[in-house]
Amino acid sequence: IKPKLLSLSSLNIFPLNSIVNLEQLINKKIVTSKQSQKGVKILNRGEIDKALVVKLPVSEGAKVKIEKKGGRVE
Repeated sequence: IKPKLLSLSSLNIFPLNSIVNLEQLINKKIVTSKQSQKGVKILNRGEIDKALVVKLPVSEGAKVKIEKKGGRVE
């Protein structure tokens, strides 16, 4: 089962310092609850423009960009 792949830029919808987890992705309609059952992974596509706390699997490149903006991956 492959996870739903999301670009890093899709997280720009969240306000500064938001916690981004599966529940928040569903609330913002970025993924459906059915898609979320397979899991989600954030890829290094696009740019992120603010600090966020990401509580999801991310690629190494995405992690670097998140941390450069003052965010973190947990």
